[in-house]
Amino acid sequence: MGMNSLIDKYKFKSIDRQIKTIEEAAKEIKRLSGGVKAIDINTDSILAFTYILSQNVSDVVELKE
Repeated sequence: MGMNSLIDKYKFKSIDRQIKTIEEAAKEIKRLSGGVKAIDINTDSILAFTYILSQNVSDVVELKE
């Protein structure tokens, strides 16, 4: 099975789009929080994990393009 087949099989492009959606939502939540520390800390955690996840997925997506 070639790289393109694996990328399509596991829907990496769709996953990549969803990661971007999560990242944008977390940034908006942080913006709306007005500096509430508990919210900011948790959204920072979400952003850190989405960054790591996006690095793994975007590397694969870029291989296809």
